[in-house]
Amino acid sequence: ILEQSERLRQQLASGIADEVQEALATVQGHVWQLSQHATGCRLVQLALDTHMAPLLARELHGHVQEAAVSPHANYVVQKVVSSLTFAASSFVARELLGSCARLARHRYACRIFCRLLEFCGQRDLTLQLIDELLEECEDLCRHNFGHHVVQSVLEHGHERHRKVVADVLKSDLLSFAKHRNASYLVEKALTYCAPQDQHALLAQLGRTEVIVDLARSQFGCYVAKSLLQDSRVERVKVEGINCLGRGWSEYICIFLFLRLWDTLKMEAFFLHGWFPFGGSLKSKPHPTGFMSGTCTNCRSWHTCMECLGLVHLNIMLIRFCSATRRILGLLLTIEELIPTIVPLSTMGSCHWMIELVKDRTAERGVWGRPPKAPVTGKARYVQFAKDILRFPCWCKGTWS
Repeated sequence: ILEQSERLRQQLASGIADEVQEALATVQGHVWQLSQHATGCRLVQLALDTHMAPLLARELHGHVQEAAVSPHANYVVQKVVSSLTFAASSFVARELLGSCARLARHRYACRIFCRLLEFCGQRDLTLQLIDELLEECEDLCRHNFGHHVVQSVLEHGHERHRKVVADVLKSDLLSFAKHRNASYLVEKALTYCAPQDQHALLAQLGRTEVIVDLARSQFGCYVAKSLLQDSRVERVKVEGINCLGRGWSEYICIFLFLRLWDTLKMEAFFLHGWFPFGGSLKSKPHPTGFMSGTCTNCRSWHTCMECLGLVHLNIMLIRFCSATRRILGLLLTIEELIPTIVPLSTMGSCHWMIELVKDRTAERGVWGRPPKAPVTGKARYVQFAKDILRFPCWCKGTWS
């Protein structure tokens, strides 16, 4: 049957009644077997769009948990939930009971909980699932895959479940707001939770010192950006932006353009034939492709001793550009607020960074040409920032 999968899929896609009926007759009795394979699962998903979908779905009874963790069969279960009536798909929720917290942490199984919440979020069986799930809400909020399920709870769940999530977030809000995964949930909670819970969250996050603290966090800066765009924290915007204008821009200059520059180490640029302001070393025996991770001669990352330093260079540049982009995104948000809140002149040294943001949107070319005259001090770091902004990978949003 697996060898026939592609032919059967074409028959189903043809729309010719006789061929469709023949393909469905062949698929019937082999749904679970087909669902476990890449080509077979696509065939089954196509078959679930036909009138025989409820009959075919019955063949998955008793296999839901196994299918949930399968890289292919999980798509079939998602299709069952999203396409069939709840009467025909309720067995999915029923078989997940008792293993919710474990499966919600799984790379593939978490998707099924999201589909259940999206299409059957108010059904009794789904509510039982979420009741069981949220017993471990705090851990799920920080989990790489579990936080997707909690996000679906906020977007599609019952009001009482949103209340549970909000209470968990409020218990250690600043920590959650700075967490890689939980920061998404804080943003969603400010949108989807009940008004009283939103006000309680804003009461903790809407203070100037908290916003500035979040702005300096790798992941909390996204929460800070949301807060600056929220009309409910209007009363702290002026003070917060002035504070960011005075202190945050200094943090940019000192920490990013000095400390990270030193970490990159200029000798690494010269050693590997690349200059931040343009140019190259013609005499280098092993020229390297910038950001390629390989030597252009030996095509090796782990054997060419000449190119070992490139690994460190790549990692540090990615960190540098990622951090710079987060900060520029925050400053762009501030710039949008400036005309109605505070004159640009009060931003102090933040002004030149805002100009860089405008420069980024106006110019999308290659790395900048060498400056006409030697630059030193702060001007050198400004020029380097401009070159960073002109790098094509930046414009395409390749780095996160």
